[in-house]
Amino acid sequence: MLREFERKLWEVDQRINQRGFKVDLTLAKKAMIMCAKEKLELDRKVSSMTRGSITSATQVKRIGDFLRKTGVDLPDLKAATLDMALSGDELKGDARVLLEARRRVSKSSTSKFETLLSATGPDGRLRGGVQFAGASRTGRWAGRLFQPHNLPRSPLKPDEIETAIRAIKTNNADLLTDNVHELCSHVARSVVVSEKGKELLVCDYSAIEGRVLAWLCNERWKLQAYGAGRDMYVVTFRRTFGHDDQYTLKGNDRQIGKVLELAFQYGGGVGAILSACDTYRVDPVLVAKAAWSVASKTTQRQCRKNHEYAIKRNDALVHHLSEKLWCMLESAKIMWRDSSPQTTSLWKNYEEAAKAAVRKPGKAFKAGRCVFQVRAGMLAARLPSGRVLIYLKPSLRKKEGSRPELRYVSPYGLPEKLYGGKLAENITQAAARDILGYAMVNVDEKGFDIVLHVHDEIVAEQDIGEPELTYDLLKEIMCRKPAWAGGLPLTAEGFVATRYRKD
Repeated sequence: MLREFERKLWEVDQRINQRGFKVDLTLAKKAMIMCAKEKLELDRKVSSMTRGSITSATQVKRIGDFLRKTGVDLPDLKAATLDMALSGDELKGDARVLLEARRRVSKSSTSKFETLLSATGPDGRLRGGVQFAGASRTGRWAGRLFQPHNLPRSPLKPDEIETAIRAIKTNNADLLTDNVHELCSHVARSVVVSEKGKELLVCDYSAIEGRVLAWLCNERWKLQAYGAGRDMYVVTFRRTFGHDDQYTLKGNDRQIGKVLELAFQYGGGVGAILSACDTYRVDPVLVAKAAWSVASKTTQRQCRKNHEYAIKRNDALVHHLSEKLWCMLESAKIMWRDSSPQTTSLWKNYEEAAKAAVRKPGKAFKAGRCVFQVRAGMLAARLPSGRVLIYLKPSLRKKEGSRPELRYVSPYGLPEKLYGGKLAENITQAAARDILGYAMVNVDEKGFDIVLHVHDEIVAEQDIGEPELTYDLLKEIMCRKPAWAGGLPLTAEGFVATRYRKD
């Protein structure tokens, strides 16, 4: 039964990739030209400023060497590092100019235009953009060629994006902004369009990972909130910090709730919250203050103990943050975990079941809605759908003075640590993939022409005014649940347009 369904899903995947999606080649070509023009100008500026020691803003090693001579020593020149370095006022003069130039030209989304121009067929459609089971750990699809799975979310509104597109197509992007690379990255998603006379029906599952995780562990307050259509980030903020429903949220409170939920759902700590703050442009100090102001004396004492323990473990992060800020952020983690007891129990139950399976090969151990078993040197985690995740050569590594660590060998032949939070992440994402796969088969069988799917979103291309294959029907089909997903509060939202975007 399962293999028959996966075969059907693979056939749907083949039809999607053979169909491909329409590309606005004019936009792609003009954006590539405008970015190349700006890069030449930046390279001239960098070369002049460094007296020829750096001739391009893409010369990472030379930039690093130059910065060190000016007293600026960065661990790398990745986007997150550049954003952090440029966010304050410490950088001055040539160092700031150089890093700003580097940040502009390093946007990977702008290189997509060149890929599109070389990979799009003579009919203006790109094929092979998604790979079935490309994510080996969870069975999710992976983006290929154009890499639609890592398109940036633009902060621009639809009318602003249209204005940007017109400016790029008429070679006037530099009149609209002094950062052409950034503007072009904002419209990278917009190169996906419908054929003339057709439109795109776009529908995306709402907070699918959060819903699936809450369902897997039976976190009742979350299931009730999702079922009632409440804003989970608002609910999370209030519940984590002990506020009732009458508490009036301030400006950043919802975003703080979002950071909390996404940073901690798979066992993350201070490092995870810093990463989430960077992703969603939230000042971590705001999160720290919101948490510490309501943290109990007991929680504050526990944070200080945890800080001492982190120092003994020689955690890298404790050396980059003040003790006060580290403890304030740690208090947010502790309070979130206290407010989500079923989630934290799930991490532990998954890990203990997996370890038990390694100790007793052949015997099955149930944890929540999943079953763990070791056979033929492989740890199998059977999902609610019946599909199985595989971890090769599982083993328990004993460490003096601590619990045995669970390890496995990655598809690349490297040993990796496996723990409760990671298992929860893999299983949640894999179950979400199975929900999407079920919807894709049903949507395809109904007659919709799926041209793309990104993460938990389906994009179909239909005739304008088609009376039967409508957006409402697409949404209704996506919200149908397989028999194994009873009780999962599923919902989806989207839009109809002739140009792809992210609402």
